[in-house]
Parts: sequence; C-alpha cells; structure tokens
Amino acid sequence: MNGKPAASFSCFIVDDDVSFATLSANVVREAGGQVTMAHKLADAHPIIAAKTFDLILLDNHLPDGKGYEFFNQVSRRNPESPIIMITGAPDLGEAVSLTRNGLFEYLTKPISVDALAAALGRAKLRMQTRQAPVTAIEMFGESAAVRDVLQQLTQAAKHAASTVLLTGETGAGKDLAARVLHQLSFPDGKAPFIAVNCAALPAEMFESELFGAERGAFTGADKKRGGLVAAAANGTLFLDEIGEVPLALQAKLLRLLEAREYRSLGSTETQPFTGRFVAATNKNLMDEVKGGRFREDLLYRFDVFSVELPPLRKRRADIPGLAELLR
Repeated sequence: MNGKPAASFSCFIVDDDVSFATLSANVVREAGGQVTMAHKLADAHPIIAAKTFDLILLDNHLPDGKGYEFFNQVSRRNPESPIIMITGAPDLGEAVSLTRNGLFEYLTKPISVDALAAALGRAKLRMQTRQAPVTAIEMFGESAAVRDVLQQLTQAAKHAASTVLLTGETGAGKDLAARVLHQLSFPDGKAPFIAVNCAALPAEMFESELFGAERGAFTGADKKRGGLVAAAANGTLFLDEIGEVPLALQAKLLRLLEAREYRSLGSTETQPFTGRFVAATNKNLMDEVKGGRFREDLLYRFDVFSVELPPLRKRRADIPGLAELLR
C-alpha cells in the first residue's frame, strides 16, 4: 500500500505555469483527487463544456485570455463546486467581483505547498457539505467539546446583529467555525461570506482594500474600486487574524464596528454596513491590550459573543472521523 487515498473527487486545473500546475496536481492527488489539466483557455473550453468537476483551480492570467472571464462559464457548468482563483498579479476589483459571484477563494502566488493544501482542505469540507450546509455539524466531530461549540454557534446565529469573536490555537478550526456560523445565520445560502486575512493585508493598502477607493484617491487608482466591506453587505465579514492589525489601523475598524458605517478612500460620503462581523484570533487579546498592541475599546466591540475553539489534542475522539472525512 502506498498510503494514498482512493480518488474521491474530480479536480480541473487550468494554469499555464506547468511547474505550478504539476505541483498543484500532486497536492490534489495526495488528498484523494483525480486531476484533469489544461494550460490554456483554448483547451479548457471544450473540457468544461463536456464535463463537470467537484473542484476547479483556475489561473487568472493565461496565454490566450483571463481566467476571470472564463469564471462565469465554469461556475455555470459547476454551480455547487468550489472554484479557487490563483494569480501572480492580484486585482482587488476582480477579487471582490468574483467573490460576490461565488468564488470560493482567491490565492496569490507564490503559494507554498502548505498554503495550497490548507485551501484544498477547506474546499474539501465545502464539497462534503454543499448539499446540506447546515448539517455540516458532523465535520467538526462528535465530542462533548464540539457539541458545546456548535451549541454556542447556533445561539449566536439567532442574533444576526451580534459581533462574534472566535478564539483558539492555529489549526483549531476558526475559519470552519466562521463558515458554519454564516450557514446557520443565512440558511438560504444567498448571503455573501467575505473572509479577510488581516495579517496578509499590507498596511498601506489596508483602508482601500477594506473600504474601497474613489478614482484618483491615490497613485494608480484610475477607477473607482469597491472594497471587501461592501462585498459583504447583508452577509458576513470575517476578519481573520484580527490580532495582527497594526495599532495605527485599528481606529479604522473601531469606527466601522461602532457606527456600522464607513467611507471609501477619497470619498466624503458615508456608506452603511448591513451585515455581521465575525473575527478570529490565535492571540490572547487581553494580553495584547495590556502590552499596548491592541485597543481595549476595539476588543470590547469584537468580544460581544465569544466562542473558544478547543485544539484537536483536547478532543481526540474526533480524530478518526476527521481523518476519514479528509481522506
């Protein structure tokens, strides 16, 4: 036996970077996927027209066109399948538009094997639960600790205006908990879920990426661009790794949470935010407050409804089920 799981899902990879496409294919196969590959749109069009896939990895910049433009055809043919867009030249406007239209994740090269495997793991969980998302409770496990977490998430889902803070170690499942909370809060599946990795946002782009920017607001802003806050309207804005936001930028978030309104960069007009805030951190934010690295008033705004995710070592009974799920 080679230890690899039998193929359990189909994956279509469209990428002109043969080395990266091969790497991606290996990661997919290790996770139990069967791979079909194309390196240009001319080859991808007839494949996607003839067959549906459980997962699609789509490069944005191809030699004969843009994956961004191909996305609509792919999503129409595969409406329930996670689509991961990969690019070496990220464009915020495209990312927001794609996310609004159902893109699962938007990854920027260079991408490590671990990051790619983690994104694939999240996609697999989505594939496992796409037919009945609220019954995704099994994907957490069946331990008493998990049942307690799910009870708290169910309770939080009843209060759509409440801000929820998810705490726990790296790998405890905070991203998954945020998605389950969103599914429980918006069971019709139509509300947007916008995840923001705060640690990955460059400080100089923080405000424009979150709130958007008017044309001419800064050098290179040649058109009006919507932000991720606008993309999350009437849904969930998930601020992951909130403890990594620089102190100088935390005031921007405080105004958003306090007034539930924002202004795009370069604008004098205030826009309301009609959605839910969910934040996650692996840090003890009270210690961060004491150390002068996190605003106390911002912590109180986030910590309206707190849910702690226990690490897997404290719920060993769930390991066999999770291992089977991710085979």
